[in-house]
Amino acid sequence: MRTLIVGMAPTDAAAPLSGASGRRLAVLAGTDSLSRRFALVNLLDRPVDGWPLFEAREAASRIRESLVGRRVILLGASVARAFGYEPTPLLKWRYDGRREMTLADVPHTSGRNRWYNDPENVSRAHEFMVREAAKRRRQEA
Repeated sequence: MRTLIVGMAPTDAAAPLSGASGRRLAVLAGTDSLSRRFALVNLLDRPVDGWPLFEAREAASRIRESLVGRRVILLGASVARAFGYEPTPLLKWRYDGRREMTLADVPHTSGRNRWYNDPENVSRAHEFMVREAAKRRRQEA
């Protein structure tokens, strides 16, 4: 089963992670298409101004059952909070036994996120995402 990346909201309604943030994440993962290597979903189905946390929490609760037994990347602090987690940009997997899912936080790849201004952080994110994309390539072989 492919690792699932949960994003915030589409920049356009075309597809999850199809905008600039998705393209940046694909570059970090060393792939030209995230959807070939990962399953993708956004919490919200339309572009939003600001972040409606209450609405995002409702959306997170609706998809929570489908995450049982999966590896899930929460893209950004807002998504982590919607699921009830304090975000930790450690780029490490952790198991939530109560919810029976393995998850990792990856800082959001928007151009406004200063975390990626540090080349060491970019390198760490790249290594993490490339490892995950490589797992899918091995599964396909």
